[in-house]
Amino acid sequence: MVQPAAADRAAADSARLRRRLLRDLSGDLQAQGGRGRLWLDRVRLHRADLPAGFPRPGLQHLPLRGTGPVDHLAGRQFDRGAGRDPDRRRHHAAGHHRLHDLHVPRVLGPRPGPELRRSAAGGSRRPLALRPPRGRCYDRPDSGPARVKLKILSITPTYLPEVGGIESVVRELALRSSDKGSQVDVAYVSSRHSVFSARELDGIKVYQVPVVGNRLAGYARELGRLAAGYDLLHVHDPQLMMLTGNVLLQCRDIPAVLSTHGGFRHTAKHGAIKWLHERVLMRRLLRHYRKILASSESDTAYFSRFSDRVEKCENGIAYSKFQGGRLTGAPDPTKWIYWGRWSRNKRIDAVIDTVAMARDQGVKIDLLIAGPDFDNLGGSLQAQIGALQLDDAVRLHPYIEDADLLRELQQRTVFVTGSEYEGFGIGILEAMAAGKIVLCRDMTPINGFVEPSVNGFFLDFDIGAKDLAVVREVASLDAERCAAMSTAAQQRAKRYDWEVVAETFSAHYAQALAAGR
Repeated sequence: MVQPAAADRAAADSARLRRRLLRDLSGDLQAQGGRGRLWLDRVRLHRADLPAGFPRPGLQHLPLRGTGPVDHLAGRQFDRGAGRDPDRRRHHAAGHHRLHDLHVPRVLGPRPGPELRRSAAGGSRRPLALRPPRGRCYDRPDSGPARVKLKILSITPTYLPEVGGIESVVRELALRSSDKGSQVDVAYVSSRHSVFSARELDGIKVYQVPVVGNRLAGYARELGRLAAGYDLLHVHDPQLMMLTGNVLLQCRDIPAVLSTHGGFRHTAKHGAIKWLHERVLMRRLLRHYRKILASSESDTAYFSRFSDRVEKCENGIAYSKFQGGRLTGAPDPTKWIYWGRWSRNKRIDAVIDTVAMARDQGVKIDLLIAGPDFDNLGGSLQAQIGALQLDDAVRLHPYIEDADLLRELQQRTVFVTGSEYEGFGIGILEAMAAGKIVLCRDMTPINGFVEPSVNGFFLDFDIGAKDLAVVREVASLDAERCAAMSTAAQQRAKRYDWEVVAETFSAHYAQALAAGR
């Protein structure tokens, strides 16, 4: 049985160790440049500092009271369940974070004995057991400084094996950010999933989170539990509905940024819902995010009407990858390619009609259409090709692997898309990185990087006389002009290389963590 004097000495030593830890935590926070930083280089706890009775290598649990921010470790409790604290909002606004989100050293050894489970005043409150969050690396007591990884969760409505702009952005950001010392995992939230599951793809942890409902309105029950272990959420939510709603319901206390990806204002579909959403919900939903990262100039202008936290942060492309698709032989401007998602807004049917118009006028266009059949259009497109007698001129490839795609790109000179709207236009920039001359509509945001007669041409896709004239001009380009336009396309695409763009996202992450709501 523990003697009272021994218990008092142990409690005093415990209080002294607690004060030392608090002082070191506070000093490291200030040295890192502000209260809102989520990492500490280390907390020095030398063996000589440990009180008598603790195992010499260290201890597994430190006898600290409370469960709140650093400022409250020695005082009143402050946690998710302690909603009675009147200063809760003020401390979240100041950028404080709960203790389990801070990075403290792993201290080894058994639990402290019962003599250390009471405070110096003899109270009965149990101390907080410091368990490092999963997947993070910490200093041992005698180790040198080590930087702890920032944990980011990208929350997306679509991901690989689907092919599209959002999928590409999420994947590349995860790869590039992980290379720079952060840990980025992906939460693929969709009603297509029947159960919660986890897998690893390209070295990235991907969690498939099921939704009861759909991409506009639904409940993702597992999202809150998954997100609890992360320092920052990056939400990719063009609709600003289901994903953002679940973040608000389940992850309100975790800092978050939003990428807009064009929003969903481009068509008249669900017009009444969009009208209500814009006038009633938009400002309230955007208010949760510390930063709204607008994917284009048009997104910046639109979302700035509803929030003062909007900053343009354009997406990137895997420039070096698509450099492998540059032309290997003599240019032939009658050899066209479209690759990307087969969805209704891409208007692949209009591209086929344009090819039919050109061939009727003696311009022998050869077209490859490749990509995933997102809207089950394959049957209707094949029927259209047959009806227009284009079986020898237009080929459908419902899915194409990267290696096969690059080989096809090496044989094609022109990239064509009839898309009626683009959140950013990643597929077009990827084509430009491969040195392709681009044919597309004159619309934002893609007319920001496609210049007529410099690296591409604009079409109306109305099979009119103007389009026919443009197609004739394209088909008559000589080798020298093709080479010049190809070079211009690559130069423009180089500005969006992920090697450069990822640094911009990292800066926005750091600013979002440093800023309070």
